[in-house]
Amino acid sequence: MRSPFSSSFSPTWVRPLSISLLNRSASTLFRRFQQLYRKVRRASARVFAPPPSTCVSVSTLLSMDPLTSSQVFYHWWLQIDSLWSLIKDGAFSFCWGLVGFHLWCWLGSWLVVTMAYIGRDEDSTNSKATAEKIEKTMASPTNFASAVTILHNATIVTMDSDSRVFRNGGIVIERDAIRAVGQSSDILRQFSALAHRVVDLNGQIVLPGLINTHVHTSQQLGRGIADDVDLMTWLHDRIWPYESNMSEEDSYISTLLCGIELIHSGVTCFAEAGGQHVSGMARAVELLGLRACLAESTMDSGDGLPKSWAGRSAGDCIQSQKELYKKHHNTGDGRIRVWLGIRQIMNATDDLLLATRDTAKELKTGIHMHVAEIAYENQFVTETRKVDHGTVTHLENIQFLQNNLLAAHTVWVNPSQIDCLSRGGVKVSHCPAAAMRMLGFAPIREMLDAGICVSLGTDGAPSNNRMSIVDEMYLASLINKGREVHTNGTTDPTALPAETVLELVTINGAKSVLWDNEIGSLEVGKKADLVVINPSSWTMVPLHDSISSLVYSMRTENVVSVMCNGLWIMKDKKILNVDEEEVLAKAKQASAEILKRAGIKIPSRMNFL
Repeated sequence: MRSPFSSSFSPTWVRPLSISLLNRSASTLFRRFQQLYRKVRRASARVFAPPPSTCVSVSTLLSMDPLTSSQVFYHWWLQIDSLWSLIKDGAFSFCWGLVGFHLWCWLGSWLVVTMAYIGRDEDSTNSKATAEKIEKTMASPTNFASAVTILHNATIVTMDSDSRVFRNGGIVIERDAIRAVGQSSDILRQFSALAHRVVDLNGQIVLPGLINTHVHTSQQLGRGIADDVDLMTWLHDRIWPYESNMSEEDSYISTLLCGIELIHSGVTCFAEAGGQHVSGMARAVELLGLRACLAESTMDSGDGLPKSWAGRSAGDCIQSQKELYKKHHNTGDGRIRVWLGIRQIMNATDDLLLATRDTAKELKTGIHMHVAEIAYENQFVTETRKVDHGTVTHLENIQFLQNNLLAAHTVWVNPSQIDCLSRGGVKVSHCPAAAMRMLGFAPIREMLDAGICVSLGTDGAPSNNRMSIVDEMYLASLINKGREVHTNGTTDPTALPAETVLELVTINGAKSVLWDNEIGSLEVGKKADLVVINPSSWTMVPLHDSISSLVYSMRTENVVSVMCNGLWIMKDKKILNVDEEEVLAKAKQASAEILKRAGIKIPSRMNFL
């Protein structure tokens, strides 16, 4: 098991590289030996073949006059001396080649052993899963020819445009992509001969990797520090002091902890809403094997900002994000993308908004922003921007509402503003649990009816506490059914049905993060991001309707294995790339230190003795 806090980080290319070095040094040594052998043969042939003009028989040599015989002996002497020099130089070169070969052997062995040590599985009962992980790592990126895996005997929920579900289906994965999807019998007949590994899933369910479109990974260490308070207290007195006292290492630990929880709930891709240390986030995401759109939280105005954040101009914010884009965009085997982030309109001048819009267009990337979270926000914008209906209206006026904007929450919007979002092609991230705690009922049904791409997010740990997208699926459907009573005065159990909820966390999620050409459904040519669900547990049995059960019955513990980019990142409920216990220990320590530096004191509840 790899330690996420080890200074010796061994990427997946180490072992193939070390083997390549050994092969190269061995072939070089062999070529040197061949060259030496050929030269010695040619030289020895010259030594034992006197000049054509000279007779070499012993009797003739003895009968020669002294001058002639001395010439023959001299010729031989020159050839023997030449041969000796050649052998001496060749042997010297060969010996150095031998030394070099041993050095390469030592280096290659050290690299292999180091990688094996870092990636070892300390639990011997899971050695098979670890072996599969190492084989997969070997297959990528150097030996793709043998990296064909077949998963069969499963219910395959493709989430493609035809909503196909294969009752006894199979899927072929080659390298990092899906090569075929279909009935198990057809898959096995066509691809068994090519398969490096064939896995019988024994009736489990395979979904596309779930996509969480609103996450604050840096807030994971702040779980529980801001419960039962209003948004402004939550922000000014708890979260901003907490975030402003984080180091990059804290952000790394927090993202590791958050990522582990995301993976356990079946997430393969998430959209970061914005933090202060994107490099720490990127480091954790790369190690975990997740896919992510990362963003920096930018603010250039507003009251209540911590001293370390105050004084940043719009230009400072844009320059910082451009540098992060250059450093991290498209890294981690293409799994990491960098977006632009704006915390909220109450902390952003129009200069920052417009510069962000233009820079995102220039970089061809997305924008992540909290929009219309609370009623006070609309009131603030109405007063300061002199518009009638708040945030969405103002954003349309400055042409900020475009198809690369991911708007989080959008709770306080009216029908005309919903039309504005729809016209702009804006994507919306609905976070049911966080909305219920502090924000209100978001008009999700109306947004979907207007053609807006809506997806699901968990928000951060201090505003949700549970980072399970599985829980959000359940809540989203129930809350929006209940909202119909509040909106229309009558119930509507058909509101936000199970199949729609599945779309929110798969293909709609992919569209929201501008990645639907590669993820969001199980289709040929798309990336191999998938989740294996075990329905044979007390939480889901009996399985009369598998689609509704995935929304209304499934829990996080039903998620058994997760694959991202063709590699297993969780197998049999065990995270493969990091030591979970070590992350937990580091997280407890880092969290306590952050709260101490920030001076945050959590009020006592009840009478602790």
